[in-house]
Amino acid sequence: AAGLRAYAAPSAAKTVRDDPRLVETMGVQIVQERPDGDLLEIALRDIDLDKLAAALVHYDVSLPDVVAVAVQDHGEAIGMSNRKFRFQHWERFLRDGGAVGDLIYRDNVPAYFT
Repeated sequence: AAGLRAYAAPSAAKTVRDDPRLVETMGVQIVQERPDGDLLEIALRDIDLDKLAAALVHYDVSLPDVVAVAVQDHGEAIGMSNRKFRFQHWERFLRDGGAVGDLIYRDNVPAYFT
């Protein structure tokens, strides 16, 4: 909403742009601690299937027995653009055959993924 202030923790700002200064140019103030005052805090986290099921029950919708969730975590590349790192990841994936199943990590998630 126009005219309202927006704040972000440094880690949250990095999800928008690699360089926090670019986030600040969007009008977002990077803060180390939650500012005082009447603020709406939006916390982003992993999917909570129990809460999702509880919300959907009001609409007579139930979750299936098996749920697949797709996410893209391109990792964090200290010293280079996360976007360039992501492009390198996709180039490597395609060069190695581009099999979609190779993008599924049940147990051994590569260490560079955040």
